[in-house]
Amino acid sequence: MDSLERNSNQPGKSEAIPDPLAGCAVHGMAIEVSVWVRLLILVYLSAPAHAAEPRYTLTARRSPDFRLLTPVRINGAGPFSCMFDSGGTPLSLDTAAAAKAGLKPNGQGETAAEGPLVTADQRIFNAAVDIGPFSASSRTIVLRPLGDPECVLGTGIFLSFVVQVDYSKPEIRLYSAADFRPAPNMTSVPVTYVNGEPVIPVRLELKPGVTIDAKFLLDTAVGYWPIGIRKGFTDTNDLTHKMGKVVTPPLRAESSGTFDLLAARIASLSVGPFTTQDDIAILFRSDTPIALPWDGNIGSEFFRRFTLTLDYPGKRLFLDPNGELRQPPAPFDCSGLGIGGAPGAFKVRTVLPNSPAEVAGLKVGDVLLSIDDKPSAQLDTHQIRAKLYQTTGKVAIRVRRGDADVSLTVELKPVL
Repeated sequence: MDSLERNSNQPGKSEAIPDPLAGCAVHGMAIEVSVWVRLLILVYLSAPAHAAEPRYTLTARRSPDFRLLTPVRINGAGPFSCMFDSGGTPLSLDTAAAAKAGLKPNGQGETAAEGPLVTADQRIFNAAVDIGPFSASSRTIVLRPLGDPECVLGTGIFLSFVVQVDYSKPEIRLYSAADFRPAPNMTSVPVTYVNGEPVIPVRLELKPGVTIDAKFLLDTAVGYWPIGIRKGFTDTNDLTHKMGKVVTPPLRAESSGTFDLLAARIASLSVGPFTTQDDIAILFRSDTPIALPWDGNIGSEFFRRFTLTLDYPGKRLFLDPNGELRQPPAPFDCSGLGIGGAPGAFKVRTVLPNSPAEVAGLKVGDVLLSIDDKPSAQLDTHQIRAKLYQTTGKVAIRVRRGDADVSLTVELKPVL
């Protein structure tokens, strides 16, 4: 009997489907069927099986640094705006936010991350967690100073699901492992799950013709720049001498302590068949207190170009490109000015030597009053960064220095 072929659910395999039009006859007379009808039936039978619906769909908001935040309630309190963190397993909440919401710890613990310290923390054991339609009980909440964002949603709570992170919509979808089938447009990427944390091979082209392979933690909590490289890997492979220009950014990192950074622009970054160009690489300049089985972190600035599917039970990873695939990399600071704090209470923390900020006359300790006539109370860190990361132009900054108000103009200039 003639047959058509339809893709099966297993990549690379097909199953024979009887052709319903072959050999048909009515009272001994062959039925003549138009070519167009046969083609329509072929298209129908060749279509992939309908993808399973997600078990849960979690609403999310995409921040200007590309990370996704979703509302979470803990023991009925909240909602807290929690950053989705594929590079960590716990659910962490800022101590001040917890106290304000009336949440009290009932235990203690310790936290170690990318920073130089192991820090003591407080815990809420046996907590109830609600994330939209999804609920979980008997969870442990880590309480520690976070600032902004006030909450970090590690993926330990989702390890029994296939988790799909859609940066375009944005939303987070949870699929039953038994029902999930990857769509034909998804690209499988090699991955190893280490205690539930996804580690992937990457290739860095440090400058044209100079490449190095590495293993990076897939860490959606890393925002504005695509990659951070650990000190041990940088020093062992002498990366600062193999890269082009390496500079000191006007900021420090905070994760289990505060530590210094360097920055460089690399020629390209490749994950599986996908490559971006002219990305900023951040170099961590502090060793971690624990041994980590990866060389760096790759975050949401890279993965914003995809729908990211983390198959925790099946230990797989899929990337499906979206409309941002060809977007240029995020810009880098052009001011040499580091500002920290909160709306209405921002201060100058760093002024790099010979930078546009120093030339303009800014000083560490200056209290920010306004940028381009917008009051400090109406600004957030993302808006300040957007002003200072423009590659050209001037920024009008007004600060309070002692008892005096000082107006200054910073003429922006790229350094990378």
